[in-house]
Amino acid sequence: MKSSIVVLGAGVCGLSCAVALAEAGSAVVVVADAPPARTVSAVAGGLWFPYGSDRSARTLARARATYQRLESLVALPEAGVAMVDYLLLEDADPWWARALPPGRVRRARPNELPRGYAGGHVAHVPLVQPPRHLEFLEGRARALGVSFESRRVEALSELTARAPVVVNCAGLGARELCGDTRLSALRGQVVHLRLPPGLRVPCVADDDGPNALAYILPRPDVCVAGGTAAPDDGSDLKPDPATREAILARCDALVPGLSDAEVVADRVGRRPVRSGGARLELEAVDGATVIHDYGHGGAGWTLAWGCAEEVRELARHQLG
Repeated sequence: MKSSIVVLGAGVCGLSCAVALAEAGSAVVVVADAPPARTVSAVAGGLWFPYGSDRSARTLARARATYQRLESLVALPEAGVAMVDYLLLEDADPWWARALPPGRVRRARPNELPRGYAGGHVAHVPLVQPPRHLEFLEGRARALGVSFESRRVEALSELTARAPVVVNCAGLGARELCGDTRLSALRGQVVHLRLPPGLRVPCVADDDGPNALAYILPRPDVCVAGGTAAPDDGSDLKPDPATREAILARCDALVPGLSDAEVVADRVGRRPVRSGGARLELEAVDGATVIHDYGHGGAGWTLAWGCAEEVRELARHQLG
């Protein structure tokens, strides 16, 4: 018996699509060569922030839908979502504020700004613990009847032969699967810290200022200090000690004393960046319909649920 839908990939986009489709009543199978905990989604900081995204109405709609979904899960401890006040050290009004409910963004007060900064904005946004939320999504999917297969897919035809609709959330894997030359990897490294007693750390980022790129995300599980955004050179994912020291120096300029925190781990991932923006569209392949949903770069956690809702509607129309 054919499954109604096969989802390729078990990162936040793939799992979100699986849950959205299963909630709508579809029979879903997730096929992935790596479990959720080993995807780039698990390495991410987990902050709702449309990093590197285009400023289109479509992006705002996807970000808004994801914001609403994550906020609705705050009361569930197992979901690993909290609402935090995020200080962005940019004086210009943030373009993405239109995706938030009224009153969720304000100008930063002078006493909230680190030394050397003249302005910024504070936004009330979701902060996710990625490993915990991925586990939550997988559990939700399984409870809805979604099954999981662990294997590598070499061609989309392997999946179109077994289902009328395939959702491609392969991330960087789509570069080879689809021959998509617009897709490339952006290497990111972060440092996980255990804070010393008494050190109060805000959720703060300098995205385009004197200490860019620097961000500090104090999650319940770990404090994340980042980051980098360099074109991937094809090397392995081994953390670079010099990069770690540079990250800590930049973050220490935002929160003095942070560099004295205990380093718990270094994490490295490859963000799937696509020139011209993420791909979310239909394609006919071997008599089946493939819905592509990949290339979200560093904004996967910010756009995943909004994209999943679009995928659900596209699939509904295809399946009648």
